[in-house]
This record gives sequence, C-alpha cells and structure tokens, in this order.
Amino acid sequence: MNRSTMVSATFALGLLAAACTNGPDTETFGGQLQAEGGSIAATGQKWSKGDAAIAEGRALIKEGEADVENGEARISKGQRKIRQGEALIRDGEQLKLKAEEEYRLLNPKTKSPGSAPSS
Repeated sequence: MNRSTMVSATFALGLLAAACTNGPDTETFGGQLQAEGGSIAATGQKWSKGDAAIAEGRALIKEGEADVENGEARISKGQRKIRQGEALIRDGEQLKLKAEEEYRLLNPKTKSPGSAPSS
C-alpha cells in the first residue's frame, strides 16, 4: 500500500470514527454549528468537511515535500554518477591512446592495434 493510500485510509478512518461519536465536536466552529440543529447544522457540516479537507491537504503537502526531497537527493546522486562515468571514459580513452602510442614506438614496423575497431 503506497503512502498516499495509507494517508487517505487513515483520514477516512478518522472521519468514520468521528461520525460514530455521540454528537458533533463542540470544540470546533463546525461542531458548534452542528449542535444548533436545523439549517445551521448543515452549515456546520460543511465547515467540518472543509476542515477535514484542509487537514488532509496539509498531510499531502508534507508527504509531497518529503517525496521532492528524496527525489532531489536521487537526482544529485545520479548526476554525480554520470560525472564519475564521464571522467572514467575520458581517463580510459587517454590510457588507450598512450598505450597505442607506446606500442607504435616499441614496434614501429607493426600495424597499430588502434586501427582495429574498439569495443
């Protein structure tokens, strides 16, 4: 189960638990309105639903920020590996050229191994 699904499931479970209580939470503005009854209660329910959406949104933002931070670290690591790989290729090409030059100096009458395709 991915993290987003887990956050949503936790949020839904919290809403279900809140719905099973004896009445509205009178500590919140929405709960106070719901306790009044009638059309005011419907307004309170809307407020409580908005409050729950804000809480879920903040949780998603926090999760997203962590994902971005992890992603940036992975990008940085990948870029570092690319630079190391490019340096190894440059060094390897120089070593091959020097070896071929040395071979030609030691064996001037033979064909250079560098003339064959390299793998």
